[in-house]
Amino acid sequence: MANHFRRKAGSFFSSRGKKVNNRERLYKMLFYYVKAGVVNIVQAAEVVYPLFGIKRRGDWLEDLRGKIPEAEYHFLKSSRDSGKLEDGLKNLYQHVEKMGKTKKEFLLSIFFPAIEVIFAVGIFIFIMMYVVPKFSELVTAFGGELPGISKAVFSAGKFLLDFFPLIIIFLLLSGWYLSRNWEYVLSLFPFMRRISLLYEKVLLFESLGFAYASGFNLHQAFSNIHLHLFDLSSVRDSIMNGESFHHALAPYLMPHEIAMLQAGEATGSLDEVLPWLAEMTRDELFSRLKKLSDAVVPIITIVLGSLVFLVLISIYLPLMGIATRL
Repeated sequence: MANHFRRKAGSFFSSRGKKVNNRERLYKMLFYYVKAGVVNIVQAAEVVYPLFGIKRRGDWLEDLRGKIPEAEYHFLKSSRDSGKLEDGLKNLYQHVEKMGKTKKEFLLSIFFPAIEVIFAVGIFIFIMMYVVPKFSELVTAFGGELPGISKAVFSAGKFLLDFFPLIIIFLLLSGWYLSRNWEYVLSLFPFMRRISLLYEKVLLFESLGFAYASGFNLHQAFSNIHLHLFDLSSVRDSIMNGESFHHALAPYLMPHEIAMLQAGEATGSLDEVLPWLAEMTRDELFSRLKKLSDAVVPIITIVLGSLVFLVLISIYLPLMGIATRL
């Protein structure tokens, strides 16, 4: 956890200005202006940059540095230097669009089970805060005695009611932290860590495929890809020491993935193999997410039903005691 916070702090202090959020739209607009032949790239930057809060200071490309990932900056620089800027902008916005789509689908697949959990927890908290205290007052008014289970449940309900504002603040802060560090939080849960690893593997294959097809060598590609669960620095060092691509990545891959990479290296077709691996891994990722979503509903039903049954027992036991005495 300490390494996580140090990494976050380091990336914060090393950043150069505010990042562009909608990079896909930025690259697409630059591409359309240049492709239409109405303006050149410098004139396009003069028109487009203010829409994204980017100040023009000098070279149009240097103005983007620190506002976009280093890998994308170097790709644009390579495209400009090779005279293929139009194709570079088109390939870049398509790549960013594809990566964004993968992330959106992944988060949506997790979002719906999370909503079901939150809804169930909300119902239970409502029962504990508003229903249970009313019965507690009723039992006290009739002079009834509370059994141990009722005392525990009623005390829990009173605690939630007394500290409700603090609980709301805690939930809001937790939601804010989760929205900014969801990759790290998911990795803390063993059953979600495997899914998170699959998600990052999709990003890895997609990024490597894009970098390889764009003319980057493997060392440059790994230097500009940043993931949370994979230690790519060790992979980069292994490649620098002369190890093959598939051997350097072997600790993170399945046997069939290693075999495909090895075949791609041998035949010189990594630009085709990497997108295939990304697609195969994406299919496996969303297949597991569907199974997770299908399992959440019955689990929530069982857990919520058990908790509600516990509350009902704690309510009816003292009421039955009062009825018997009367």
